[in-house]
Amino acid sequence: MGEQEKKHDYHPITALDSFIKGLENEGDRATVILVAAKLDTILFQLLQKCFIPVPGSKDELLETDGPLGNFGPKINMAYRLGLINASFSHSLHLIRKIRNSFAHEVEGCTLNSGAHRDRVRELISPVENSKFFKEVCNTFKKDDKFELASIQFRTMAAVICTRLDILFLKCIALSDKNALNLLDVMEKKTSKIIPEAKK
Repeated sequence: MGEQEKKHDYHPITALDSFIKGLENEGDRATVILVAAKLDTILFQLLQKCFIPVPGSKDELLETDGPLGNFGPKINMAYRLGLINASFSHSLHLIRKIRNSFAHEVEGCTLNSGAHRDRVRELISPVENSKFFKEVCNTFKKDDKFELASIQFRTMAAVICTRLDILFLKCIALSDKNALNLLDVMEKKTSKIIPEAKK
């Protein structure tokens, strides 16, 4: 199947549904870590698509030991490139902070306790009154399996992942041929590039 055909196979609602089903049997800790890993991967792919490809297999910017190897710098770069806005960036950083806390807690970590619950409230605050957010929340509520903060986190994670997937599909990959070429500039008449100063 060609690359063009694969692009048309993606449908946001199907992807959202699949994401929700994938989290149905996971506890809070596993959910947080899986969500953060998925977001990190999508950002990696998005940035890789936005950067001019490197010749060879190793990308020194995006590799684990590179400047954009971690989740936080990837979020910052996506924001600085204008791929996401400040609010979206803040949401991703909140998920990163929750992930970091969960990674260091040995046991008993739940999204409904203390600081985690507060971060979830902050995470959902931009969208909690939207009809779409409430509809997705209801999908997680149906089994009465999860407490409120857990449902809200899962919902927000599903929405964010879906939005990033759509952004990835819409993003136009850069290439060397679109980049500024010094020789092209040098060959053009200087007067067209730098008009003479008026006397």
